[in-house]
Amino acid sequence: MRAQLVPTENKPGTFRNEREIRSPDQAARVPDANQFASMLPTDGVFNRSTVLKVAETVLAACFLVAMAHPAMADHKLSSGESDTREIERGRYLVKTSGCNDCHTAGYAAAGGKIPESQWLLGDTLGWRGPWGTTYPANLRLFMHSLTQDHWVQFSKSFQSRPPMPWWLLHDMNRPDREALYAYVRWLGPAGGPAPSFVPPDQEPVGAVVRFPAPPNK
Repeated sequence: MRAQLVPTENKPGTFRNEREIRSPDQAARVPDANQFASMLPTDGVFNRSTVLKVAETVLAACFLVAMAHPAMADHKLSSGESDTREIERGRYLVKTSGCNDCHTAGYAAAGGKIPESQWLLGDTLGWRGPWGTTYPANLRLFMHSLTQDHWVQFSKSFQSRPPMPWWLLHDMNRPDREALYAYVRWLGPAGGPAPSFVPPDQEPVGAVVRFPAPPNK
C-alpha cells in the first residue's frame, strides 16, 4: 500500500506546521477536525475556537496511534518469524543429535518413522548396567516445568547416569540450547512420566538393554 504525502496547508483534516505521511487506510481513519469539533457542545465557557483546538489536539494523538499501529504489527511479525526459525532449529537439533533415539519410544527400530506428535515422550525401555537401571525421561513434561533460563543453566552443568550423553549438551552454545527449549515447549506437555531409576541391587520390571561392566583398568 503506497503512502500518501499530505501537504500542510491550513485546511480541515491537516495539522499546522507539520507534514504527515500516512497510508490511505490511516488517512480514512483520521476524521476531519472541524467535523469532530462540530460534535462537541459550545457555550459561554467553551467557544467554537477553543473546542476546535481541543479537537485538533485529540486528533493529533489519534494520528500518532494510527501511525504506530503498523510498526507494532511489524514488530510482532518479525518476532513471530524469529520464533519460527528458533523452533525449526530446535527440530533440526532433536533429529540430528540423537534425542529421539532414546526419548522417543520405538524411534530407532522404526528408522525414525514416528509421528512428531509422539516425539520425546520418554520410554519404558530400561538401560541397565553397573549404575542400575535408567529410563529415558519424558522431555516434554520436564521442559514444561522449567523456564528458559533454568533450562540453559541446567543443561550446561548437569551430569546424568548412562546412557545419556550429557557432555554433548555442555558443548552446545546457548542459542542451540534455547532452540531445543523452544522446540520442546512448542510440542507441548503430553504423556506420563518415565519409570523411576532402579538401583543396581534391584531387578527392574519390564524390558531392558543390558550394558556389560566396563573392563578393569
